[in-house]
Amino acid sequence: MVKLYTYLLQRQMLLWAVLLLVGCSGVWTMLHQRGAFLRVQESRQEITQIQATLVTVLNLETGIRGYAITGETPFLEPYNAARRLIDDQVQALRRAQYEHEDESSPAQLNHVARIETLLQRWFKDIAEYEIANRDPYPERVVAVEKSGRGKQLIDAVRAEIMAYDGAEQRELQVRQAQAQRAQRLNQDLTIAGMVGAILISVLSSLRVARTLDRKIKRFADAAEQLAVAEQAPTLGHFRIQELNHLAHSFNAMSARLNESHSALAAHNAALQERNTEVVTSNVLAVQLQTCLNIEEGLTVLQRVLPQVFGQCSGQLAVLNPSRNLLEVKVHWPGPTSGVLMTDPSHCLAVRRGQVYDAHEEVLGLPCPLMGGAHLCLPLMAQGEMLGHLQLSGLSDAAGPYAAVKSLAQTIANQSALGLSNLRLRESLRQQSIRDPLTGLFNRRYLDETFERELQRAVRHGQALAVLMLDVDHFKRFNDTYGHDAGDLVLTSLGRLLREQFRTEDIVCRYGGEEFAVVMPGAELASALLRAEGLRRAAAALSVTSAGTVLNGITLSIGVSAYPLHGDEPGQLLTLADQALYRAKQTGRNRVIAAQS
Repeated sequence: MVKLYTYLLQRQMLLWAVLLLVGCSGVWTMLHQRGAFLRVQESRQEITQIQATLVTVLNLETGIRGYAITGETPFLEPYNAARRLIDDQVQALRRAQYEHEDESSPAQLNHVARIETLLQRWFKDIAEYEIANRDPYPERVVAVEKSGRGKQLIDAVRAEIMAYDGAEQRELQVRQAQAQRAQRLNQDLTIAGMVGAILISVLSSLRVARTLDRKIKRFADAAEQLAVAEQAPTLGHFRIQELNHLAHSFNAMSARLNESHSALAAHNAALQERNTEVVTSNVLAVQLQTCLNIEEGLTVLQRVLPQVFGQCSGQLAVLNPSRNLLEVKVHWPGPTSGVLMTDPSHCLAVRRGQVYDAHEEVLGLPCPLMGGAHLCLPLMAQGEMLGHLQLSGLSDAAGPYAAVKSLAQTIANQSALGLSNLRLRESLRQQSIRDPLTGLFNRRYLDETFERELQRAVRHGQALAVLMLDVDHFKRFNDTYGHDAGDLVLTSLGRLLREQFRTEDIVCRYGGEEFAVVMPGAELASALLRAEGLRRAAAALSVTSAGTVLNGITLSIGVSAYPLHGDEPGQLLTLADQALYRAKQTGRNRVIAAQS
């Protein structure tokens, strides 16, 4: 018996030898290629340096020439900057030749030496002379410039620089050609080595594969029989040690597979049921989150619950705002035949805040609402009781009954949470648009809806009226009877305004004792009549505060209308407000239309 790795090693020796040879060749060519590329980089750096030196020489010449001609010192700035650079640049050229010495280095060093000599002569004979004599003897400096001596020296420097640059350019071309040859050699050796390694690997692998195929086929045949008949034949002895151990393990696995198969099927069924619960719960949550109010949420539940619990009948009841009645909002299948409203105390699930399961309440209280086997689940969210979910006609089998109960608990929790969020959202919405004292809309709601109503009137060619009204001498009520009496007056006026105007009219507390009314579809004449009726009703209003009758409540009202007075919300409100103040100024307790 032989180990598997020994068997494989014996058949891969040739492949290893080829890979080793390819690896050594690759390292050699890579090093050769790297050296060639480094030499190319060196040449490029030297070319960059000599070009920078040429630019510096140009700055030297232009700076001195400009100063010599004009005598202006700003021309010396490029000269001075170049003067500080030129020595370092020349030394850098010389250092580069010493650091990367080759057959062209002596000639290049000669160029550098001549550049240095010519520059020193130019500095001494031209630059320094012209700087020293420009102010006292400008005619001498001009004479030197006209002699052309400086230009000859600079041209000679340029010629040496160009000769240096030309030699480096030729050297760069040679080195680039060497780098390309090294790269091609590396590529050729790599491709040849890879092809050879692949061929040898394929041949050796085919040889190993044929041997192992015969052995593994025995495992495959046994596994196929196990898959078909759930029972495989016993595998015998193998010469390879690992395969022999695998055969023993396979025999043990096939024996245990039947035992785990049943447990796995049961677990899979449970997971499937749980997945159904999660998916259904998520779908319901998403649907409830898209609703805007309780009515839409109940519509979603009316569509979802019969689909989820189609195998039984049921209902969903919700506590009314006074929390003294359970109102059935969802029922299936078909219309309800029972009571639509009931006392919450009659539901044991609501009373106790726990699931009522008739199967588990054999010795307990019977459900006052329904006899027989049924489930009743409380709808609770954030510690608040909202109602119940009731299911009946359930299967008596333990498995299906437990699954329906688990799903019902998930759906009840999700329904309660969704309804609670909708109720909270609706409450917050009302708080944001209602005045807490009078119960009327607030100014924020007026700002949101006025422009929309005016646009609708414009679009449909309808009229629209605006009333601005203010309680006359309201401060008298606060000062004489106290702020509670003033609040009572405002509350009574809010109630009166709701009675006097239509449902579609927008009645708002505009601020303090001032109110605003938007009347869609109302002409100016009808709005004035309605305002006069309101004024008379307010005058007849009697409010009692702490045993004291508060009489004499009068209103000053200003009226504007679209399209007579304008087509902008701000314009209509302003004109109505101006009419209100004219009513105040002309004696109060009257209705005045806005001026056209």
